[in-house]
Amino acid sequence: QTKQSQSQPQTQQQQGAVATDNDAHRSVAAINKLSIGFIGHSSLSTKEGWENYEYILRTYQPLAVQFFAPSIVYKHNDNFDNYHSKNKNDHNDETNVTMAKKYGTKFIAQVGSIQEAQEAMRHDVDAI
Repeated sequence: QTKQSQSQPQTQQQQGAVATDNDAHRSVAAINKLSIGFIGHSSLSTKEGWENYEYILRTYQPLAVQFFAPSIVYKHNDNFDNYHSKNKNDHNDETNVTMAKKYGTKFIAQVGSIQEAQEAMRHDVDAI
């Protein structure tokens, strides 16, 4: 081949022929960086809900998540019967905000009152 033909870019067909499953996963992750998830606070009312939320954050790494009001949810230690409880004995310090930030995801909080906005600000959300 001449030097000129060697330096020509690959066609899409040639590029596709060398793609691997790993490349496809990276492409999906890149697309997901553009997406925003809309999540109801009741999604975190069970242990399985928290596991699913963390799986989505870890696997798909969305750019941002938005929770409907009330948007700040505490992860409970064992008792999920009253997941809106503010009683420190019922939950640990992890929230849906801290978990999102752990995976580099921005957090958008929907609020329905001044008190909810103040709480969102205390939790250092990225947008209200």
